[in-house]
Amino acid sequence: MRSDNPGFVPDSPFSKQLPEEWLNFFKTFPKLELHCHLLGTTSKETFEELVAESGADVSQEEINNFYTRGDKPVGVLRIFRCLESKVLSKPSFLTRITLKHIQRVASQGVKYIEFYWNWTGLKHFMTYDEARQAINEGIRQGMQRYGVTARSIPSIDREDTPEAAVELVEEMTKHPDDYTIGLGIDYRETNHEPENFWKAFKMAKEAGFKITIHAGEFGEHWRNVETAMKLLGADRIDHGYTIIDNPELIKEAKASDMHFAVVPTNSYYLRTLSDEEWAIKHPVRKMVELGL
Repeated sequence: MRSDNPGFVPDSPFSKQLPEEWLNFFKTFPKLELHCHLLGTTSKETFEELVAESGADVSQEEINNFYTRGDKPVGVLRIFRCLESKVLSKPSFLTRITLKHIQRVASQGVKYIEFYWNWTGLKHFMTYDEARQAINEGIRQGMQRYGVTARSIPSIDREDTPEAAVELVEEMTKHPDDYTIGLGIDYRETNHEPENFWKAFKMAKEAGFKITIHAGEFGEHWRNVETAMKLLGADRIDHGYTIIDNPELIKEAKASDMHFAVVPTNSYYLRTLSDEEWAIKHPVRKMVELGL
């Protein structure tokens, strides 16, 4: 979870109901962070610094709106797009974001992180190799300073073209390193089905990369989860919630030991379920009951 999530800060109503020794335990026991979007870790303070240093045309009002939650969350994709299109003009900015998040979560017991990031949105500022090396530098410094192991998962921008996805995999294959372990896919799933990018996933698989796919995230049909599993060779599914609507697919997922990297605070369910319903009706609860 995001360390700056206002629902999990020490003075939240939830935390006041728990003994201090419980809170200390939750904070310090060893953790993995397997579903971490690099740009989504950018704090407001860092965002403001990067805007000032880059000279990007982003007003303080825009920044304030990015970091203000109304009655219902609107998600973070608009922040990603602003960073990619206007702000992240230097590779060193990626190093800073990477290292700051590692520093932040090290105090929360995190020992291992996998960062998702999109090069497609950054290519007007920097080459894949420049972006890759900048993130890897943050990972190296994070291990040296804080003892946290991190790995990189470049991800297809599903709102872009299949050809752009192929170009990403070609760059990954051309510039292999010990930190880059797989290929992902993210951004808005609606009307951007995973099978559109079959060629990129096939190339990545053949090159030895692991495959992890966002599917069933925005309340989209279980068919996207099925496609990810059966056609695209996913080693892991990100989200995958709508699988609960297909008993046969659930059996296949269990038989193949498919893992799901879920997000309890997924903004789609925070928007579509009431506060009273959220913890009861979020599909994660059902997924556990079904043995996924």
